[in-house]
This record gives sequence, C-alpha cells and structure tokens, in this order.
Amino acid sequence: MFAAILALTFLSIASIFSPVTHAQDTTPRDTRTWTEPGSNPVRTFTFSTPDIFDSCSTRGDRIWTIGLQPGWSLDGTVRVRLPNNSVTFSTIDVNQNVDLNLLVPYPPVSQWQNNGSNREIHVDISIAVLDENGFAVDWIGDEPTAPGVLGPRQQDWDVFCIAPQTPDIAIKKYTNGADADNPAAAGVPLIAPGAPVTWTYRLTNNGPVDIPFADISVTDNIAGVNPVFSSVISGDLKGDGNGLLQPNEVWEYVATGTALNLSSPPAGFTPTPNACQQGQTVPGRNAYVNIGTVTIPNTSDTDPSSYCNPAASVSVAKTAVTSFTRTYTWEIAKSVSPAVVNLFEGQNANVGYTVQVTRSAPVDSGWQVSGVISVTNTGASAVQLNSVADSISGVGAVTVQCPAALPTSLGAGVTLVCTYSSALPDGTARTNTATATFNTSSTATGTAAVAFGQPTTTVNGSVNVRDVYN
Repeated sequence: MFAAILALTFLSIASIFSPVTHAQDTTPRDTRTWTEPGSNPVRTFTFSTPDIFDSCSTRGDRIWTIGLQPGWSLDGTVRVRLPNNSVTFSTIDVNQNVDLNLLVPYPPVSQWQNNGSNREIHVDISIAVLDENGFAVDWIGDEPTAPGVLGPRQQDWDVFCIAPQTPDIAIKKYTNGADADNPAAAGVPLIAPGAPVTWTYRLTNNGPVDIPFADISVTDNIAGVNPVFSSVISGDLKGDGNGLLQPNEVWEYVATGTALNLSSPPAGFTPTPNACQQGQTVPGRNAYVNIGTVTIPNTSDTDPSSYCNPAASVSVAKTAVTSFTRTYTWEIAKSVSPAVVNLFEGQNANVGYTVQVTRSAPVDSGWQVSGVISVTNTGASAVQLNSVADSISGVGAVTVQCPAALPTSLGAGVTLVCTYSSALPDGTARTNTATATFNTSSTATGTAAVAFGQPTTTVNGSVNVRDVYN
C-alpha cells in the first residue's frame, strides 16, 4: 500500500514490477511484458495498469495493452465495488480485438468506504487473452493459477484516497450580468419596473473532491425566485457531462423574474433604502437586493446581488398670464367767442364755440395672474406625486387646483395639468414658481415671469363729444 493522494495495492501479482512511484505520477504503476517462447522474430505482449487519472478528486485509472496479435481478442470485465462487496458501482465489459486503452472511472469519493484515516474502494479485473482459435494464450498471464488471464483472475486493486476530503464550494451571483454586490456602488444595473430580470448563480468547486449534482442545492432568499441548473461553464475534466461538479469546475444556475417598482414596492417585499448612488455622493433611493445560497453537505456559501430602478425624473412647466384694468376720467369745457354780442332787432352775428375735452391720467387696478402647471413624469417608471404648490415672489403661496386628488400615481410619460389664479397688489414684475413633490421628498420646479404689458380691460379709454344748440 502506498501512502499518497491516491494509493493502490495489487494482490498476488507474479510479474516484473516497475519501481515504486507516488500516486500523482503519470507513469504506469505496474507494467508486465511477456515474450512468446521460441518466437522469431520475438513477439511480446505488455499489460500496464494503472496510469493514474489526475488525483483521487477526479477518480479514474487507465489500463492498456500493447502487442495484441491479428486474430487475438480480449474478453472479460472490470468491476468497481466497495471492499465489503455490498455495492457495485460499475461493471465494464471488455470484448474487443484491438489493444486495450480503458479509463476506469470511480464514483465520488464521498461514496467510498470511510476507514477514518482514508477512503477505499476495490477494482476487480479479469480479462482473458484469446488467440485466433478462441483459446487462452497460455504464455500470457499468471501461471499456473490463471494462464491466459490478465489480472490474474479475480484480482482486486485496493484504491485508497488519503488526502483531506473536505468539500468546498463558492457561489457568485449576478443580476442581468452585473455582479452588483453593493447596491450603492457604481455598475449596479438600472432596470425599469416591469422589465425582465435574469439572475445567474455561478458555482465553483474549490475543494479537492467531486460534488454530485444531487448534493447541490441553490436557493434565493426572495420568495418566487427559484434558481435551476443551466449549464457547465468551465471544467468538466472528464469531458463526459457526468453530473459531478469537479474541482475547479464551474456550473451556472439561472432564475428569472420581473423588476419591481421600488418606489412603491408590493406588500411583503422590503427594499434596501438609501442606495442606488452609483458610487457618487448623491441622495439615495430604494434598491432590490437578494441573496443566493449554495448548500452542500456540511457547508454552504452566499452572495448578494442587486438592482435599482432608473432614477425618477419629473419636469414642471408653467404659464403666467397676466391681466389688469386701466380706467380714465374725462373733463369737458365749452367757451364762446365773442362772449357778448350787441344787436339791433333784425340783425345777426356769428359767434364761435370751443369744446375742450381732457382725459385724466390712467388709473390701473385689478391686477391678476393665472395659468397652468404641467407636471410630466419623464422617467421610465411611475412616481408617487405627493403635491403641487405655487408661489409668487412678494406675494406668497397660491392655491393650485388639480384634476386628481393628491397624492396620486403618475405613470411614465403621463402629464398632470393643474391650474392656479391669484390677485396681485400692483403691476410689479414678479417670478411665479411651481414645485412638484414626488416619491416622498424629491422635487421638481418650473418658473414663469409675471410681467404686465398692455391692459386687458380699458374703461373710458375714449369718449364721443356732441354739442346740442337749443
């Protein structure tokens, strides 16, 4: 018995042994060459076993022959079992007329017999070498007990694995291809509510032993997110899709879902607040964070990933239409020239009358401003519109009338049009500012100049003058 990563013991072999080597070596552990008596030219036949396939983690050994003659054949079996014969893992039939080159795969080390300090399985080999007439080639084999038989008959290999066999596994989770462990860091994916989300869970075997598919459980901490096996990303050292996560091999599991509206999350889901800053010093908002977990017997690993909705975007536009009244008063004066005319009876004379009309300075009153306030959701997801306020410099707050009771949900691309109207004390130029508050504390503003031009209403702007003589 050899103490190494993989130790093999041959029992009852009467042949020429190669020098002792360690299990990690790839040279044959046992090679036997027979020479046909009296052959000229000399004919030989070589049987070699085993060529260790990597280490006990990948569990396999190769046996082969050199020198099978035309017409000859090999017939027999190779069986892999527990030492106590209670379980047979595999039986390989050998029936061929060409030289043997056989990889004998072993089951996961976790299924080997546990001896405390090591794990063990046995491999039985019994392969007959037959000539062109179907008779055993008697100069090959272990005479006299098993002439013509490679093995010899019912020989077993004691296969030991004595390296530490503690399994280890790691998980790395991605959201729409992004690692996104930290929801406040740069690179966190921005996913609009209702858009598809794909979570991938990459598992890496960091330990020295294979992990059977049945021993692996991948879960997510969010109800309804259910990872399922997708593909082998790298590894599969034997190249046979054997359902074993081998050392350094990487598998991928996948789950899909639909992005939530994180500004108004559904009942039962608690978002992570004050996140989504993309690595900058800006106010945070809600993020979606879920955690993937891989579990195998005796150990597990976790990794989070996250996404954010695109930042809410609201615009405010407003108008300011002014009006006022301008009033005039008038004075009229009439004179005659000459003022006195002396006439005798029967005489007449011409006199001139002058009518003078004078307009007073204008008096302005009734200053007012009114208009509309258009609040538009320019983002990719609905926002909670909490309030719309309006104020005029030098005057103060102005009452706003909206067609929907606030707060209300404002869908992406939707505009809410509100109105306002206010009397003003005079015609001084002012600034009118509208403010929309959304998603609790975010704000957007729009302004308009309050400027007065020509009066919208004129009282006594002009008069008609008529003179009546009687």
